[in-house]
Amino acid sequence: MTGPMKPSPKQARILVVSAAALMLGASEASTTVGLAAGVMTSQQGAGSDNYGEGGLAPAAVRPTVSVSVPANNLVVTNSQITLRGTSTQASDITVSNVEANSSVNASPVSSMTDSLNNWMATVSDLAPGTNTLKIQASAYNEGTEGKVSSPAVQRIVLYGQTSGTAVAGPGKMAPSLADKLLIAGREYKVTAEPLPGGKFLNWAIAGAYAYSSLNSARLTFTMGPEMSLTAYFTEASKPILAMTPPPRAVNNSLITLEGTAKDNFGVSNVVVTLNGEAVAPITTNSWGNWSAPVYLAPGTNEISAYAVNNYYGYSKTNNVTIVNLSPTLSPVALDGGLLTLAANPYGLESQISFGLSAYVDYGTDTNGDVMDSLGVYTYAQTSPNDVEIVQQDAGGAAAVTIDATFSDATSGTYTIKGGQGSGTFYLTPEWNLARSSVAGFTLYDDTVAMSNYFGAGIFDYLEYPWITSGGTAWHGSYVYSDLTPDSAWVAEVASGNLGGASYYFLHYSPPPVYLPGFWFAPLPGQAGGGLDVVASGQAWMSESFVLQPTVELAAGFAPASLDGYSLLGTRQKDSVVLTFDRATFALSSSKTNDPVGVGLYTFTPVDGKEAVLQLNFLNPPGLSADDATLDLVFSSRTSATASFNNGSYHFTLAKAGNLLPMTLSGRSMTSRVGRAGVKRTFALNSFSDTAGGAGTYTFAPYSPHAGLLTLNYATGRVVYQQLTFGAAASGTVFETKAGGPEQTGTFTLK
Repeated sequence: MTGPMKPSPKQARILVVSAAALMLGASEASTTVGLAAGVMTSQQGAGSDNYGEGGLAPAAVRPTVSVSVPANNLVVTNSQITLRGTSTQASDITVSNVEANSSVNASPVSSMTDSLNNWMATVSDLAPGTNTLKIQASAYNEGTEGKVSSPAVQRIVLYGQTSGTAVAGPGKMAPSLADKLLIAGREYKVTAEPLPGGKFLNWAIAGAYAYSSLNSARLTFTMGPEMSLTAYFTEASKPILAMTPPPRAVNNSLITLEGTAKDNFGVSNVVVTLNGEAVAPITTNSWGNWSAPVYLAPGTNEISAYAVNNYYGYSKTNNVTIVNLSPTLSPVALDGGLLTLAANPYGLESQISFGLSAYVDYGTDTNGDVMDSLGVYTYAQTSPNDVEIVQQDAGGAAAVTIDATFSDATSGTYTIKGGQGSGTFYLTPEWNLARSSVAGFTLYDDTVAMSNYFGAGIFDYLEYPWITSGGTAWHGSYVYSDLTPDSAWVAEVASGNLGGASYYFLHYSPPPVYLPGFWFAPLPGQAGGGLDVVASGQAWMSESFVLQPTVELAAGFAPASLDGYSLLGTRQKDSVVLTFDRATFALSSSKTNDPVGVGLYTFTPVDGKEAVLQLNFLNPPGLSADDATLDLVFSSRTSATASFNNGSYHFTLAKAGNLLPMTLSGRSMTSRVGRAGVKRTFALNSFSDTAGGAGTYTFAPYSPHAGLLTLNYATGRVVYQQLTFGAAASGTVFETKAGGPEQTGTFTLK
């Protein structure tokens, strides 16, 4: 038999593979492969997709993709997550969020290459609950149409949220869901458990997908996005109020009612009425003891009082009757009274507070400025219903005489002699708010920018911010006088070369008026009100103040520890600030040639008045020669002296509030050092700035106010910035870098 031989199926497969392999290596050639007695020829010209009749395309190279981060079923706390992984032969990698019907493209991990062998992608639209992420790689292949894709890799990411749980009343949730991450769409069970003496009322829920009965202590719910859940409890018992029995008959219109109140879970209010009209009682210990000054009308007066607990339970009402035997409408004395003039010489309201012999006049001029005046007064009843009040100003101004006529026990008309004004008045009793002494207390202004620490006749004064922006500090002696039930006067004389005197007029404010259903608990021993600062006889500042007990330290004057405290040292125009954590410290100075840095410290009290402070600098490098030992001699709980940096400093000890952030990650900081302003943006461990720099960083806290920021630039340059926070997001910066001078400036954090 002659003629071409027909190849067998096995021989044909070998031929295809061989031809394909040869064609892959040919750019512009013809290849002939013979098989037995027959010949098969395939030709391909350059740039042609024509492989000839019966020609074969190259085999498609399929890409691969793998995910290293995150692990499957990872629970996250926000709507963004970054994925990382590897791939081969991939030209594109797509990450799809199935629930959000969205996708993002991956990018190379390194900006120095466009290879996706190591890739990353950020998904920013995670929904609360379960999110299915599908990752797929694709590639274009020569000689084929379209893309070739890898099998999809799947990751389940769970976006968890807190449920916003709350408990109102004497009870708890079991298990507690506070700060627990719950997954939207999942079912949870919780039980309301009353405390001893408490009783469950009901649940309140919002934002859940589903839930069981809200009147049952056992609740089953399906978590929803931004869900809130509250368990309400009440008390099984009622509060108890007792009133100290007042006299049945009096010859004076002003009396003070007193009593006690108690409840298993706290009293929120005591309600007192006089002849059907509510009066405002006062307490200093959450209603354990209460008092209410009142003006009685002539004749019979009906008084009632009851207590309210924190969960709207009411005590039994105490009722008493008091007969005022005084034949006059006017009181026999003004001590403890507040006289409100509805129209004064300027047509505006004025109030006069009366003590035993002193008065304080709270007035307002046409510009709305405070016109506080004080002095002594006389009071006389000129007829059963008429009185005369003569005020003698302490500043030497002419005496003012007020003639008043009572139409009832607490109101009437008045005239100021000399044609200085007339109108109606109201007389109300005053709470005894002013302290008889401020020794052992600290006076803060409304912004906590000023602090006065009072000892037994000795004061220390601080003004914030402490350094680089004009802050001051001084100390000396003071005199305190309580003038009326709600006002006092402080005179301070600074010692040494500081010189000068300041005067503070304190107008103590009453606590909030307590009404049934509303509750406010002031801090124990805390007082507050209006503050006028007077220097050289002229008022230059008026604001509010808070008076709080100074924190009690160890026996004697020297504290047992400096953890959480600051030491402000002053010497003429120089100042240094040391702030302390448990074992670390930060030092700032108003002089650039003083050591500024952070490190470790030891503090050893020697006796009740002396202590040794050892400072060992760690950063910036090169400060070890400035390590110092301070022998502190305390003259009060807040004052000490010591030699430091070749000078004698007066130090003031104060509690340092925690202003330091936990991390800089995700925030930006604009710092201005010298003439240059730079904005840096911080990631988890890396940063970039507007000057084109980038690198890694560390931020280490050294005290409640200060931390060290170390910037390691990619170029090899290292910059140290000591950040001292004067507020939650701003402060001063001290910068040190190799080959450059030390510089100071400011920063803001966003």
